[in-house]
Amino acid sequence: MGCRCRGAEGVLSYRFRSEPALRRALRGEAAVATFFSLLVEAAGGGYPRLVCVCRGSRAVAAALYAPPRRPSAAQLARLARVLALLSPRALLDAAAWLARSRAYARALAASSPGCHLLFIASAAGGRGYGSEALRAVEEACAEEGGLWVTLEVHRRNPALRFYAKRGYEPVAAAAYAGEVYVLMRKRLRRG
Repeated sequence: MGCRCRGAEGVLSYRFRSEPALRRALRGEAAVATFFSLLVEAAGGGYPRLVCVCRGSRAVAAALYAPPRRPSAAQLARLARVLALLSPRALLDAAAWLARSRAYARALAASSPGCHLLFIASAAGGRGYGSEALRAVEEACAEEGGLWVTLEVHRRNPALRFYAKRGYEPVAAAAYAGEVYVLMRKRLRRG
């Protein structure tokens, strides 16, 4: 973490508090802040990873990503607290998505070893903070031995253009809870 990441959970929950799929999965907007607090806490144990862009003593952008290596048993135990927040319907939707999305699974397998961007948010759009956080994820992933960064984005999300401008290409699409998400990836430069 380039800085102490003070306020990272606030940046993430502010950005995602109105995300309909996340609110449904977490049984309401109030649980979004708890969800990100637990993820940031788990990042303190090394999985997922957290990178932040800071101005002064506060985070102005934050990103959570899964590193190229598998989590340890202790790290999985920390993540179980996050899963407990999800509604049973959200867990069933996720299981169904993974079970029927062969193209998604093949694209992820072809992007290994790599990191998976879980969440990225900026406190203020248009200032380059999101781009800076994305570059930090890419650099950290490469340092950890990753060759790719993958991510999902809703097919109607303007962020598709944001990622495309930064070298990410669509490689698969999958339906989740009645919505279509695009899997994008970027090959990282070696050395």
